[in-house]
Amino acid sequence: MEGVMQETHVSFNIAVPVVLSDVQIGNVNMFIVAYDADNVIRKEVHLPTFEPTAKAVRVDSPDLNSSDMYKHKNGMMWGLMFPDTFDYPIEGKEGNLKDAYTYFFEWATSGGTQYQDWYLDKSGYRNSDKIYR
Repeated sequence: MEGVMQETHVSFNIAVPVVLSDVQIGNVNMFIVAYDADNVIRKEVHLPTFEPTAKAVRVDSPDLNSSDMYKHKNGMMWGLMFPDTFDYPIEGKEGNLKDAYTYFFEWATSGGTQYQDWYLDKSGYRNSDKIYR
C-alpha cells in the first residue's frame, strides 16, 4: 500500500513581530512532548542542536553527547527532519532506519559529514524489504 500524502496548514500567534524572511525551517525549534505514565514528568524530543524549553526535564546520562542532549554519544539523534518526502521503515522488530537505509548509521555517526544523501532512493542506498509500502 502506498503512503497517503496529506497537506497540513499551521497557524499561530506570536507576541513579538518578526520579519517573515527571517523565518526559515532550519531556524524553527520543532519538537514533541512526552509525559511519563503518571502524566507528570514532561520530556521533550528536539532536533539536534536545538535547546529544550524551560518546561523540559533535563536528563543527565553518560550515554548522551556532551554538547547536545538530543544526541547519543555515538552521534545518533532522537529527531530527524527531511527536506523532501521520506519513505519510512517498517516499524517494530522487522525494521528500523539502520536496516532500511544502508548509509544512515554512517551519516549519523559522522556528524552528518558522510552520505548526506543517505535517505534518497539511489542504487544501493535502501533495503526495500525494510521500507513501508
